[in-house]
Amino acid sequence: MCQQRPSALRREERGHAALGEGGAASNAGAAAASKDPPRRKWSSGAEFTIACIGYAVGLGNFWRFPALCFNNGGGAFLVPYTLTLLLIGMPIFLLELGMGQKFQIGGAELWKRVHPSLGGLGVASITATAIVAVYYNVVVCWALWYFFRSFAWDGVLPWAESRGGALQFWEVDTLHCRPAQNLSSAAPETCAWGAGTTWPQEPGIARPGPLRWPLVGCLALGWVLV
Repeated sequence: MCQQRPSALRREERGHAALGEGGAASNAGAAAASKDPPRRKWSSGAEFTIACIGYAVGLGNFWRFPALCFNNGGGAFLVPYTLTLLLIGMPIFLLELGMGQKFQIGGAELWKRVHPSLGGLGVASITATAIVAVYYNVVVCWALWYFFRSFAWDGVLPWAESRGGALQFWEVDTLHCRPAQNLSSAAPETCAWGAGTTWPQEPGIARPGPLRWPLVGCLALGWVLV
């Protein structure tokens, strides 16, 4: 018993030393983790729902969707649209939400966590979003310009007055057959006023024309708002 006691003491000392080193390592890891800023979380389910609606509903819902319905058969277009929404759109949207809650990282790194060979999906998604934002902000720029110009009037909007026959164009009515002498109709004054004063149409892409500084300012404001 006397010979075994020193060895037992040495084993106990080594165990305490190992525990001390492990505790120091865990404390160092906790200190390093405490340096990272805490992740912000949704305060309620309603806040998360509103954020998702703001993410999913955009300019395309008010601008492109009515035009797509009109150009593709009206109400008949809603049938394939609804099927595509239920079978493809909603599952992908729910997949993105689930993966975001699981990994809690950016889109560029998210697919790498799933599999390293899928890293290009995140980059492609960010690239597509950037390209769409370029021309969507141009439409926002037009809306801002009309919004600001609507304040500069003396009882009559700048585009409310007819500008004569110079703005005539040929239009085919999609609902009724018109006589040949009535195929000419006036363009909407909102379009004609903008095309004639603010952004005159140039001959082509080879001659873009000078910068329209009011539109440049509205475009810059659109980028700031977005």
